[in-house]
Amino acid sequence: MHILYIQQILNFPEASGNCRTYEMAKGFVQAGHQVTLLTSSATFPSESFEEIPQSFPCIIQREGINLLVIAGSYSHFMGFFKRIIAFLLFWIRAQKAGKSVSGVDRVLAYTPPLTVGFLGLRLARFHKAPLALEVADVWPDVPIGMNIIRNPILAHILRRFAKHLYHKAELLLPYSEGMKAQLLSYRLPPENIQVLHNGANLSEWPYSSPSLRTGERIRLVYAGTLGQANEVKQLIDAAALLDSWDLPPYQLIIIGEGNREAFVKEYAQLSNVPQVIFYPWMKRVQLRSWFASAHIGVISFAPYPVLEANGATKFFDYLANGLPVVLNYQGWQAEYLRTYNCGLSSPQGDLEAFCRNIKQLMKSPSIRNEMSQNARSLVKAKFDRKLLFSNTIRCLEELGGPKFIQEGKSEIGK
Repeated sequence: MHILYIQQILNFPEASGNCRTYEMAKGFVQAGHQVTLLTSSATFPSESFEEIPQSFPCIIQREGINLLVIAGSYSHFMGFFKRIIAFLLFWIRAQKAGKSVSGVDRVLAYTPPLTVGFLGLRLARFHKAPLALEVADVWPDVPIGMNIIRNPILAHILRRFAKHLYHKAELLLPYSEGMKAQLLSYRLPPENIQVLHNGANLSEWPYSSPSLRTGERIRLVYAGTLGQANEVKQLIDAAALLDSWDLPPYQLIIIGEGNREAFVKEYAQLSNVPQVIFYPWMKRVQLRSWFASAHIGVISFAPYPVLEANGATKFFDYLANGLPVVLNYQGWQAEYLRTYNCGLSSPQGDLEAFCRNIKQLMKSPSIRNEMSQNARSLVKAKFDRKLLFSNTIRCLEELGGPKFIQEGKSEIGK
């Protein structure tokens, strides 16, 4: 089976960020399939390749994957309209490149942005191949739910575009149960939706128990984007409140970057929280030592209900490292933490409840150690990327077969 896999912004394992797409493509190859991965040069890390191409588009073969790379730029620091331009330019340029690929049996497109989904739809029609959408965030629900898109007419138009795309795809692969619920609001057949979590690579994160050494400070770690959706300012407020309580010595390590980075650092300085330490975003291999020395993983999202459906990479990475997780929101992740006893959660916007949960774990090494073991076990049982890859391959292999297509609708999952 030849899979045309499309993701505009690709991360490599040796760089920073979520490298799930690359790992997925590598897993497809190891399973005996041919993979052409269509992407842009936006995150093309020069240290990853012995020979750097002088021009784009180009084809690079790496670990059995055919990387079809076209020129393109993108950054989290871009403004809204610059991002839109970057998305449209990729959509335009990638069409020709995608049509040049021969013998395509399946098209798998990563969204957001929705432009990649529509690109996948066009290329699937061109190659007469089924389309599967990997849904890492349900758009435009997220920007609408965060009041980024406030015009009701524009919101209605965008939802109609999204509904058209979601209905045209034979298979939707959302990253969480929360996203599946959002997709079902578009009146999609439930059998066309298969939840495949973001997950974690257990071989990437060797397990070590976060037992507290005598005299050592408790380390809380946040590793991720410093953007509008995350509102890391809430962690600074939490540190200020924790300082007013009788607690063991601790540090809050914030690792990341984003378009709210300068604001958050200035806010921390004004809030006088010296136990909060910032580090720039780093390669994933460098995160290992930080996670190995941490005791609690914290996740912050802005208080918008739509964000409770998120499938943030840090959630799975924390669990894989045996870190008890503390969330400042509810939703599907909170359900897993409760069911498997590997973390705590609080309602959105309830700073004191969030801090009480942190306090509980800070003052109880026995609870932390129990949750640490449970966290690792949860990843092995539910979120191991090897398991997720095999399930994705099964879904793609079944697409298009007479057993699974009736009257143009996928029967996967029945």
